[in-house]
Amino acid sequence: MEIQVLPYLRIDGIPTFRDSQMLAFYDKMERDGVAGEVFCDGEIGSRDEFLIAMTQQRNMFYAVRSGDVFVGVAWLNNFYGKTAQAHFVCFSEAWGKKSVEAMRHALNELIHLRKDGGYAFDVFLGWVPSANERAIEFCRKCGGVADTVVPHAICDVRTGKSVDAVLVYYTREEFRRSEHPRDLYGLGATRGPNS
Repeated sequence: MEIQVLPYLRIDGIPTFRDSQMLAFYDKMERDGVAGEVFCDGEIGSRDEFLIAMTQQRNMFYAVRSGDVFVGVAWLNNFYGKTAQAHFVCFSEAWGKKSVEAMRHALNELIHLRKDGGYAFDVFLGWVPSANERAIEFCRKCGGVADTVVPHAICDVRTGKSVDAVLVYYTREEFRRSEHPRDLYGLGATRGPNS
């Protein structure tokens, strides 16, 4: 089954995903019981905050689809030079082998995005609470290098305490690319890391 990485863009003012679709992605995270873990820093605490963050703030949002089914979402933010912070979530229908294949494909495609004749990004960074060993192993299976623990790196708003986190990074060298890279903006897009 072909895996597609579909961006949230505005093409001539028309979004590629309706607000109701974006809210449904958050609702799915809630139903799967992972929204609290993914947004443990408290930056996003509701479906409305998710919608605003992914459509109006400095996030590059992507939905990952396998066949006719959305298997997860990913977004990039905190841009600095050719570095971005990467976040991704697989929905419960894809948990297991399919989730690794889908997110590895998505990260591979995103790290190969092009801008102005070169690569848009050289590295993606991510933070995972060090106690979440399952998520850390998942990041490794998806091509990430996770070998540095940073004390007190994440404030978990649920407990009000800072927790240690593993710094995960992804580079092009971690992936093998078999198809042509996509343009960062493509299709007349009006959003990107500097918009």
